[in-house]
Amino acid sequence: MISHLTEMKAKAGVIGPLVVALLIAVLVLSFKWLGLSMILLGAGFFAFLFVSPLTVLLLWLALSPIMDFYLRISLGAGIPDITFTRGAVAGVFFVVLMQSTFRMRALWGASQTEKAMLVFSGMALVTLLFRNNLTQDLQLLLDGYMVPFILFFLAKNLIRDEKDVLDLLKVGAFAGSYLAVIGLLQYFTNINPFVPEGFISIHEKRATGPFVNAVQYGGVLAILFLSTFYLYTLQRRGAYKTILLLSLFLMVTGVLFSMTRAVWGSLFLACILVAIFIPQYRNVMIKLPLFLLFLGIVIILMMPDASFIKERALELGPIYSRLALYATGVNTVLDNPLLGNGFGRYSYFEASRDNLTTFSGIPESLGLGLDVPHNEFLHILVMLGGLGLWLYIYIYYRTIKYSLDLYSYSKDKRFQFRNLIVFFWAISLVVILNGLVVDFIFFTYFNSLYFLIAGMIMGVVSGKDKFVRQIDTVNINDSPPLSGKYTGV
Repeated sequence: MISHLTEMKAKAGVIGPLVVALLIAVLVLSFKWLGLSMILLGAGFFAFLFVSPLTVLLLWLALSPIMDFYLRISLGAGIPDITFTRGAVAGVFFVVLMQSTFRMRALWGASQTEKAMLVFSGMALVTLLFRNNLTQDLQLLLDGYMVPFILFFLAKNLIRDEKDVLDLLKVGAFAGSYLAVIGLLQYFTNINPFVPEGFISIHEKRATGPFVNAVQYGGVLAILFLSTFYLYTLQRRGAYKTILLLSLFLMVTGVLFSMTRAVWGSLFLACILVAIFIPQYRNVMIKLPLFLLFLGIVIILMMPDASFIKERALELGPIYSRLALYATGVNTVLDNPLLGNGFGRYSYFEASRDNLTTFSGIPESLGLGLDVPHNEFLHILVMLGGLGLWLYIYIYYRTIKYSLDLYSYSKDKRFQFRNLIVFFWAISLVVILNGLVVDFIFFTYFNSLYFLIAGMIMGVVSGKDKFVRQIDTVNINDSPPLSGKYTGV
């Protein structure tokens, strides 16, 4: 496999420059400079993508929150726009499939998780045929679910050794640090340097960074805080550990000023989960949330205009509104419990107008005027019915179950990433708990980030023998497979 890949790269290295040189000569002679520049940029990007698809994936992780504003090509005719995220992910996906087709790269066998993702996506696509807003709904399906699922597949098949895992965690630490700085700068100065003119956040007086709402901003930082904290635990002393500590402080401060109670609570519980499974971190993971809570109270009391933060922490209106939305959503599900009302931006809104209801003591009007139920799982149930919800929950279940199998399998072995699995459970807890109060259909980077990390874990699960053997030489050839055979296709 390696010699074949080397041979193909050598041939591409000879033929590629000749083709490009010929195109340059033709375009120079015809004075079509714009076409020349586009071809050069395209050829350079494809060559880079071909040589190092994982690097492009890491660039997406670092730059997607800000680059999607600026790299967007409208195709018209009802065709979804080309964005930085869609272009990068589709490009890496195409290259990986092409390398696999020409036997330049071996892929792991499809797991139950990926099969469920495929069926879920297919089911949602079929329902779009019966919707009115095909282009808009297709873009939401692509960004909210299909791109995250593709990222899962790519991370699983591109991350093959310890260095790849650490590189992803390092890029995540960088992304979390600069996103925290942007959000805090925006909160304290109203300066948001990386968003276009006219950008409007739906949450005023809260840290949102380059995101439209504070919930996604806080959730992203909570995920990156946990992955960076794991990276921090691998260090001993030195400047690098100090830098990571500063990054953690920035991220958790950003979480605080997102003023999102769901993120606060889920991050606190995630820290407790880590403390339960990793005894050596018990003191720090229990004391850390308590310290941060104390720090938050001190900051709030010292701020001259802290009334809004206090009001936000104690505000009951959003809770009552969600209860009314949940009651209406459950009532709406009863109309089409098996297959739902179809995937779409306004699917919940259109289906729920004749099913408005609420709980005793909560005004029905609190459920009016909102397009989504503010509950990811209830939203899936309304759109795709019980079958769609079962597939969706199964995706999470199988992913976490595979990681649990590896955790049990690596017991009593010196496995480098055993603790990383626990941090992945903590990240999953943050995502699932936030899913109870928000809708991921709009949380493109948040959802994509989670499935990228989940794919990384599945890469470790699929190549468990290699990862364990890097440290422990115990014979594990007779261990049961966790995610299918290693095959080239």
